[in-house]
Formats: sequence, structure tokens, C-alpha cells
Amino acid sequence: MKDLEKLENEIITNFIGNRINIELIGDITYTLKIENAKFLLNRVYLIFSDEKENQLNICLDEVGEISIEEGMIEIYFNYNENLRIYTE
Repeated sequence: MKDLEKLENEIITNFIGNRINIELIGDITYTLKIENAKFLLNRVYLIFSDEKENQLNICLDEVGEISIEEGMIEIYFNYNENLRIYTE
């Protein structure tokens, strides 16, 4: 997979402490906002949290590709869903 170092650098630079929007797009559509975002990233999971009540866990084993642009991360799963994470 995935260039985890590049992903981590983008999260640290543009996402930590900010309000982020998360959109799940595919057969199911879901939107989530996280204020004052925190994260955990390892070889298995990417977790975004506000340390209160909102949390998103992404299993990286299910990820086929990750596209990284400034202020936006697009995660394409191995099935017909993708996740768009961006700052406001």
C-alpha cells in the first residue's frame, strides 16, 4: 500500500487541530464533521477523532489507493466505496 509517510505529513500539515469533513461515497453515502481533529496512523489503521464523541476508523487493509492533495485526502477502497477527507 500506500505511502504512509506522505499521508502522515499531509495530515500533520493540514488536518491536525482543524475542522475536517468526511464523505463516504458509493452505495452508501454518509457525511461526518470532526472539530479539532486528532489522528492515529499505523500500518493497519488510520483513525480520526475529536477525542470526545466522533471517531472514524479506517482499516488500511481494505484500501486500494490513496490520493493526496493539499487539504484533501481521497481513499479508494477495494470495493465500490471511496472516502473524501478535506478541511474547510
